Amino acid sequence: MKRKNWLLVAGVALVTLALVLGCVAILPGFLLGYHTSSLRLSIIKIRYSLGERDFGGIRLGEEGDYLASDLSGFNLSEADLREAYLTRCDLSGANLSGADLRGANLQGASLHGVSIDSGTQLDAKWLLVWELVNEGGSGRDLRGADLTYANLSGADLSGANLSGVDLSWAELRSARLIGADLTRAHLRDVDLSSSDLRRARLTRASLWLDDLRDANLSGADLTGAILAKTRLNGANLSGANLSGATVTDAQLAVAQSLKGATMPDGTVHE
Repeated sequence: MKRKNWLLVAGVALVTLALVLGCVAILPGFLLGYHTSSLRLSIIKIRYSLGERDFGGIRLGEEGDYLASDLSGFNLSEADLREAYLTRCDLSGANLSGADLRGANLQGASLHGVSIDSGTQLDAKWLLVWELVNEGGSGRDLRGADLTYANLSGADLSGANLSGVDLSWAELRSARLIGADLTRAHLRDVDLSSSDLRRARLTRASLWLDDLRDANLSGADLTGAILAKTRLNGANLSGANLSGATVTDAQLAVAQSLKGATMPDGTVHE
């Protein structure tokens, strides 16, 4: 009887050990995208605190996952984040000194206040985004730049030359674009809510599906611009030139002001 009890205990112990080893074995799978972003985020923080720095290929978000991972203020210095999937992650205030982010997907990620140094390796596109949000882009010639999916919220781009630039799906909430040249720029589905676009040149720009709620467009040149399905609720369009623009009366009806604006048909609004 004692021998049977001992064998039973030993069997239970072996099964328990197998379960533990199985959990350890599948842990990388969870971390590489087979569980929630919050779980992966918790695990990466634990691994970093234990001294690990190799997070190449880590996924902290999935397509359609709108709960962006919060890495704000986190210390990721010297971390290997090559090919990491960091879409829409909040990295504001994070320390990326010496980190390797070559090939990382940073679409929509916040790089505001991120610390980098000469050892930080960032692809040219995301290095430019970091410069624009942290050092400003006022007066810069940005023609030819790829700023699709860039998080430029609050950036100062006053007087910048963005003519022909592709800014589709970018975030420009509360950005300063006073007097910026956005002639023929591609601005499909861009968040420009509460942005300052006074006297900006948007001639023949494509603003399809944009969010311009509460934006200041006073004195802006929107000649021939495409504003199809653009939200203009609360927008200030006083003195703006909308000659030949593609926009409906219903859209303009919800604007905060149209005083002195040149309407699509060439008439001037009182």
